[in-house]
Amino acid sequence: MSLLARLLLVLTFVHCSARPEMRKIETLWRQVVSSQTIQEESRAVDELRLYMEKNRISIKTVVTDTQGRKIDYMDAPADLQIVAVHIQFFMENNVIEGVPWEPKDIAHLYRLYQE
Repeated sequence: MSLLARLLLVLTFVHCSARPEMRKIETLWRQVVSSQTIQEESRAVDELRLYMEKNRISIKTVVTDTQGRKIDYMDAPADLQIVAVHIQFFMENNVIEGVPWEPKDIAHLYRLYQE
């Protein structure tokens, strides 16, 4: 078996053996990103936030502004015009990076940080 084939096998195993909570986060995040309406996005964000709280999942968020600059969300000025959100989910020793999100309502990003 070639080195590449072995590496792919290991990566497949690691991904398949990921904790069920992290697979659920991937599903919930896809619902947020693929929302078609503000209301649908709002419900998806609420469901994701509640699941994160319940399972002690933390996040790190980097935002992209209208000029293409990437800034840590916690360091971003309040008046920053955000066009994309890049997020990482952390749970114990697991990290998942979500696909970029273009919020339909920026208030939904703020709500991810509510407790």
